[in-house]
Formats: sequence, structure tokens, C-alpha cells
Amino acid sequence: MKIIDPRDVSIHNLPRIGLSCNLHSFYGFGIRRFSKGLYDHAFMQYDPDYFASQNALFHSVPVEDYMKPYIKMKFFGFDNINSGQRQVMMEAIKRDLGKPWYKRTYDAVGILGHILHMPDTLQLPISNYCTEADVKYIRMVGHNIPSHPSVKRLNRWLIDRPDDFSKDGYYFKD
Repeated sequence: MKIIDPRDVSIHNLPRIGLSCNLHSFYGFGIRRFSKGLYDHAFMQYDPDYFASQNALFHSVPVEDYMKPYIKMKFFGFDNINSGQRQVMMEAIKRDLGKPWYKRTYDAVGILGHILHMPDTLQLPISNYCTEADVKYIRMVGHNIPSHPSVKRLNRWLIDRPDDFSKDGYYFKD
């Protein structure tokens, strides 16, 4: 297991995918329990010091906000993509961060769709939950990822493609 400081990454290796487990979050507990997974949130790191994260709103979050003793993180890098593809993803992330607030809201209906085992049917088309935001960017570089994965399914999908996604490492604080 490679332990990393998420801020120690070259801008040339971004964006990258992050998964987190917030041990103090009631909602995180519910997501992990329902999905039987280890992680409860997904985000994109687009700057050495910032994550793009879909919470109540899709917004920019300082990395330090996640570097708490009760939050564990795992990072996947994009292998086999060129600088032009990285730039397209980076521009899309920044463009999405700049959208009006009502176009960056959380898709709570989509989570209900997961609970009712109808993730492709029950959702708001203008909103996202965390993995839907990541899927959008992953698809930009030609990967055929399922549309509405849980964090557990996203993690498994990334692990199953070691030629396309490197496991950059883990972060946790004692």
C-alpha cells in the first residue's frame, strides 16, 4: 500500500479520480452500508490543492478539507491518455464549477433510485450525485463506463482496468 500526500502531484498528472470514506458522516455510513463498499464519495482532483466535489453543490474544495483523521482517501490516475485529453477534462471540470448554482445541485432523487434499484430510471437529468460527475469526465477520454455507478461499483470498475488507471495511492492520517 502506497501512502501519499494528495498535494504532492504534478499538474501534468491531473485530473485524477479520488474516492473517500468519511467515518464521521451519517450519510457516508448509510452509503457504505447500503452498497457494502469501503468508500462513500467520489471526486476529481483537478489542481494539487483542490478537488472538484459533488456535495449539495458541485464545487471546488481545498484538499486540506479532506485531510482529516476520520477521512480515508484512495486515488486513481489516468494512464494511456495524452496531454490534450487531460486538458479537455480539466477545461470541462472548470467550466462545470463555473455553472450557475441550480445546474450544480445534488441529485438526491438519483440516490433514491439506487435505494429502489432503479438508478437508470429515477434521477434528475440536470443534477448529479458524486459518481455521475466523475463518469462524465471519464467518458471524455473514451472509456465506456456505466452511467450511474455506486462508489463501490466505480471503485471496482477502476480496479478492473489496471492498464488504463493507475492506483496512485492512499491517504489517511493516524
